[in-house]
Amino acid sequence: MAKYVVFENNDTEMENRQLQHEQVKFTRKQFPIVILCDELKTPDNVGLIFRMGDAFGVEKIVLTSNCPTPNSKVVRKISRSTVKNIPWEIAEDSNSLIARYKKEGYTLVGLEITEGSVAIQNANLSELSKVLLVCGSENYGISPEILSQLDVAIHIPMYGANSSMNVVNSLSILLYELTNQMKSRVL
Repeated sequence: MAKYVVFENNDTEMENRQLQHEQVKFTRKQFPIVILCDELKTPDNVGLIFRMGDAFGVEKIVLTSNCPTPNSKVVRKISRSTVKNIPWEIAEDSNSLIARYKKEGYTLVGLEITEGSVAIQNANLSELSKVLLVCGSENYGISPEILSQLDVAIHIPMYGANSSMNVVNSLSILLYELTNQMKSRVL
């Protein structure tokens, strides 16, 4: 095993080794972020969204009516039990759900490339107090009905031949940026 030397303030040597879950001392935070999964089809992606939601301290996950749910064996397995940590619901009517959250002061943010979308590195997210974050289906993105209601669309610039990446990968990048900008206001 290779030994890596880390010098702290007291210049002592430490072996760099992986910690077990119970040894990790992260500070738990919950952010006023609700993820709305619009028409996702793949149970693996839904399970991974629960893992990302838990990792980034989101408040809740909402699934549109034909998304796989945590009742699915695959979603539960892939989520690694995080479905137990995050409240979730099924939205039978996305319009009513969006209207309810907007009334409660949530900003509707979509993860989508549009004519007016903002590149993530140019998005000032620090002033958002509550976010309803929409991620769209693996094949078609955010539905036109929801897309037309967004307060802001954010995209992640691509440098390869493809114009998009997996929904969970892009959601992870946006959640990192969003929570990083919001963290100073969240206890």
